[in-house]
Amino acid sequence: MIEFVNFIPLRDGLKITPQPDVAYISIHDVNHEDTSRKNEAWGANYEKQWGMYYSFGFEDAAYDEELIKEFGKDFPKYYADCLMPDKALDIIEAIIAITSNPNIKSIVINCDSGRSRSAAVALFINTKYNIPLLHPVEYPNSLVTKLLNDPTCYDQVFEEFVNQPLEGMKKKTAASSKNDFFSKLSKLLTVLMGK
Repeated sequence: MIEFVNFIPLRDGLKITPQPDVAYISIHDVNHEDTSRKNEAWGANYEKQWGMYYSFGFEDAAYDEELIKEFGKDFPKYYADCLMPDKALDIIEAIIAITSNPNIKSIVINCDSGRSRSAAVALFINTKYNIPLLHPVEYPNSLVTKLLNDPTCYDQVFEEFVNQPLEGMKKKTAASSKNDFFSKLSKLLTVLMGK
């Protein structure tokens, strides 16, 4: 049983000794994982020293339906490094794997400041799985919160106004679209229905 979920800044995460019963989720800006600092703090192959380790790169920013409509086809130029629906599904999939692992006793999530992106993920875990938070959430990233709770919330507006694959999102063929749809549906049902 998972006892708690904690969200912290990276500087505090680097002070923690990796443990086999701790799941660690690292959130960082795109292409700025800072592996050298992690190697220095945790040693080589640090990913394998944690019970489970996941890393996700996206910016601490947000967009909404109005911004998608306003920027239209130019949307990817300005917002492609933000959290996108496919990456939100990847985070949900990681959370499902973590919460399904009987060997995991706690979850630690870091982002640069430990207040926004990591707080939103921790809040989702707390709300969805009733896992206690170590401290209150004050400033969760609104986009992360929205996409974790409903990864398809912007699908229609993306299709209508952007109508092109977003950077970081898979290019769709007719066959892969069908498979992706069922994969996405399966993940969403798992999130909605629980384990």
